[in-house]
Amino acid sequence: MGTACLQYCRLKKGKKRKKYRVLQKQISCVYYRYTRRQASTTGFTGARIKVMYIKDFDSWNTVKKRIEQEVRFITLRRGEIRWCSLGVNIGAEIDGKGVGFTRPVLVLRVIGSHIALVAPLSTKLKDIPGYIPINFQGKMVAVCANHIKMLSQKRIYERQGKLSDKKFIELRKSIFEFLQ
Repeated sequence: MGTACLQYCRLKKGKKRKKYRVLQKQISCVYYRYTRRQASTTGFTGARIKVMYIKDFDSWNTVKKRIEQEVRFITLRRGEIRWCSLGVNIGAEIDGKGVGFTRPVLVLRVIGSHIALVAPLSTKLKDIPGYIPINFQGKMVAVCANHIKMLSQKRIYERQGKLSDKKFIELRKSIFEFLQ
């Protein structure tokens, strides 16, 4: 049984409001991107709405409950790149992908036996502060220094590889420069 999510958009010409209805099925939240229409084609500048992506918090909650019940013992080392279940996050925070809401992460520091400081990786290379490009296994990826987070080691899965100590130290310096 679907519920309706209403989004209102104010147009600059006149005092009208347009109503957009998006039907959703067991989905907690729908995020929108607003774009401007060209004044030359429409005669006014108003906002047009597009569905950008759908965040499925209910499915992530089910996966999170399963992860909490699992009993796994893993040994992490700094500089490792591993798959991690990041989940669905709020707003512009980086999300995991697929059924398990996973994404590769770089382990920056291991804290005790239960917590790790990680930085998510992305194959989209953006020319903005916080996206630090590295070459990993012959492929260019970006370390998202602006999305560093502390995670339980229960969320971290199989190892994809490890950065050399020299490359890891250079990367760590770049991250510290970004954070200052």
